[in-house]
Amino acid sequence: MQHELPFPLVSIALCTYNGESYLPAQLDSIFQQTYPNTEVIAIDDCSTDGTVNILYQYAAQHKNLQIIQNTTNLGYIKNFEKVMALCKGDFIAPCDQDDVWENNKIALMVNNIGQYNMAYCNSELVDAHLNSLHQKMSDIKNLNSYNNCLVFSTDNCIAGHAALITRHLYEWAKPFPDCIPHDHWLAYIATLNGGTKYLNMPLVTYRNHSNNVIGAIKTEARPHKGIRSKREKKQKDYTNIRRRIEMFYNKCNIEFLIEKKVLFDLMMSYKSFSLKNNIKRVRIFLKYRNQLLAIKKRSALRKWFFCYKMFFKIK
Repeated sequence: MQHELPFPLVSIALCTYNGESYLPAQLDSIFQQTYPNTEVIAIDDCSTDGTVNILYQYAAQHKNLQIIQNTTNLGYIKNFEKVMALCKGDFIAPCDQDDVWENNKIALMVNNIGQYNMAYCNSELVDAHLNSLHQKMSDIKNLNSYNNCLVFSTDNCIAGHAALITRHLYEWAKPFPDCIPHDHWLAYIATLNGGTKYLNMPLVTYRNHSNNVIGAIKTEARPHKGIRSKREKKQKDYTNIRRRIEMFYNKCNIEFLIEKKVLFDLMMSYKSFSLKNNIKRVRIFLKYRNQLLAIKKRSALRKWFFCYKMFFKIK
């Protein structure tokens, strides 16, 4: 993708919700970026704390910050879809409220995205108080440049805070499914349109805390709203997984014949836990484990065991 301007506009798409404890540090890092041509679009999803006041304090000092307040809570997936729709830049940088960016993050990402529609970087993990956890995202998942959609059909390694996308990618990806995190969906769509570019540099300080919607380090899962038992939660999870694989199959372009066939077979195997489907699912995972399990940071032996576990699981 060619850009005539030496510094094409980058839109920073910021979503906020009750983030007063963390937001100032993120905003400081945004407005200290060395890249000279940015706009910041912030949408608040009905915060009840001081988040909106903080946004307006920064807007008084930075004319390139635009603030929108939702009248109803959309949830983070649809809120990111809404904020990206308002972005005017050739590039869009999704932004969470609780991280801290290196001041050259945008400049390096723009310089390295090249002909790709998505580039992403590594992240340094910290706790709620920005104390190092002595881990990077690359210690948890296999970060790489990927161009096969099967890689993202079962897992995701591209956090929104670490990504830079073209506006074209957003247009291809909308509407965002409500059962797939926005960054996961964008990564999947990117593999159908030229692949993803990995920049092996930790350009984000990634907070992991109890209020993360999705965290890099696994913690005890919070119950779904309205779910009264483990059984109900399990059924809801299975429903979402089946919906996800159907979304991936439907979006896969017909020219990707092998990938579309694999997704179709997986979709069929996810219909039930019949003996036939369980065996079929294991065979699919075994045959295509190099793609389906590419992101998982596991030895070859553990990947084999994972494939056999799919006899009993679909997640």
